[in-house]
Amino acid sequence: MAVHATIGGKTGSFAVRATGMYDGTVRTTWDVVEGSGTRGLAGIKGTGGYFLPKGHKDASEAVLEVEFAS
Repeated sequence: MAVHATIGGKTGSFAVRATGMYDGTVRTTWDVVEGSGTRGLAGIKGTGGYFLPKGHKDASEAVLEVEFAS
């Protein structure tokens, strides 16, 4: 998925690869695609995910933690 964002005052885009499974519970992990950052987000890397327990219909928390190459 493509993400267009401003993070810490830096604006650009990057790609995220999502993998997951569904067995009544939704589990998804995300990885920033290496080398995909543009403009101010060049050098971005990170991981995250999403979890929604079985039986819940409300939105759950999604987290993507990122850092920049020094």
